[in-house]
Amino acid sequence: MYEELNRAGVALRAPVRRRSTVLADVGPSGLVMEPLGDGDLRRGVRHLASSRCAALAAERPDAIMLETFTDIAEARCALLAARSVTDLPVFVST
Repeated sequence: MYEELNRAGVALRAPVRRRSTVLADVGPSGLVMEPLGDGDLRRGVRHLASSRCAALAAERPDAIMLETFTDIAEARCALLAARSVTDLPVFVST
C-alpha cells in the first residue's frame, strides 16, 4: 500500500519539475522503539527502507524529508533507512 501511494505521489511532480523542488515526505512508522516498545534499530530501518524510502527514492525526487518524528530513535531509523536506499539529500525535522 505505501509503495503504490508513495510512487504515485512523487510521480505527480512531472508537470511542475522545472518550477519547483520536490521533497518526498516520510513520517513516523508507528513503531515504538526500545526501551518503551518492542521496535529495534534493525527492524525499524528494514521496515522504513522497504515500505517507504525505496519507493520514494525510485521516483527520483530532489530530496527526502523526514518529519514529525517524536522519537529520536525512530527518526534515526528513518535516516538510516533513507541512506541505505538512496544517495539523495535527506532532511530530518522532529
